[in-house]
Amino acid sequence: MRSHPRAAEHLERLFLSTPEGTRTWPPPDPTTSLFRTMEPTPTIAAFVRTLRFGYEHLSEPVDERILPDGAAHLVFVMPAMPEESGRDAHAVLLGASASATRVQLEGSLRHVEVELHAGATMALFGVAAADLSDHAVALEDVSASLTGEIFESMGGAEGPLEAAATAVRRVLARRLVAHEHPPPIVGAAIARIRRSSRLRVRDLANELGVSERRLEQLFRLHVGLSPKRAMRLARFQRLLMRCAASSKRPASWAQLALEAGFADQSHLSNDVHAISGLTPVALASAAGFGFLQD
Repeated sequence: MRSHPRAAEHLERLFLSTPEGTRTWPPPDPTTSLFRTMEPTPTIAAFVRTLRFGYEHLSEPVDERILPDGAAHLVFVMPAMPEESGRDAHAVLLGASASATRVQLEGSLRHVEVELHAGATMALFGVAAADLSDHAVALEDVSASLTGEIFESMGGAEGPLEAAATAVRRVLARRLVAHEHPPPIVGAAIARIRRSSRLRVRDLANELGVSERRLEQLFRLHVGLSPKRAMRLARFQRLLMRCAASSKRPASWAQLALEAGFADQSHLSNDVHAISGLTPVALASAAGFGFLQD
């Protein structure tokens, strides 16, 4: 679904995935696109957060800024039409990231995407999540057997997308059924980070009964981001969802910074730019959040 990197300065669209679902600003045209989610089966629920599949037909190229969600993803891209011989089906493994990616989308796009929980890259590939962070690699280079098994199970890349997503889910279930679940402490740490607007790594480690060093090791193996980067990203996502969900938005950036867990407005501005590549004003404008006082 996501195509080649785009160098142009003009922003057309934002995309964000959160535990509550996905958001696109502005949303795709419903007359030329369709996106659906599929729940993981109990066998893979400890490793897979959700599966998404969909298509989109674009009359002109669209610049999209994919805001980071901190998760690793498997993306299976299929040609929209059988005659599109120049656009072969392929699969990509995207490592966890805490910074935005810019891509240009064009033409007709069909995809199945798997958003992975912490621990999935170790279970599926025996690879520490941190070794994949901020990288996009061909899935075939990591596991040719998994890539071949999934596309064979699909029965052809031109078939119905829901059937393709079901095939992906089925193959992952076969691969993961015998694997131990990620350490419970990792899930507990992530849940705690998502709940708290102000949290220090030392305090989190103490709450979980481990040393800071051990917590860092666990995050390196299973998450791909350090605890500090994960906290920074969670705070950024709370900021976005606070703006998107509020019918009565804060009167100023300073007030919003306080409510979202930033130390001050400068802290908010620095984090927003580091993660999204945009100033807070540009981000609010692109997402249609309206105007806030400086």
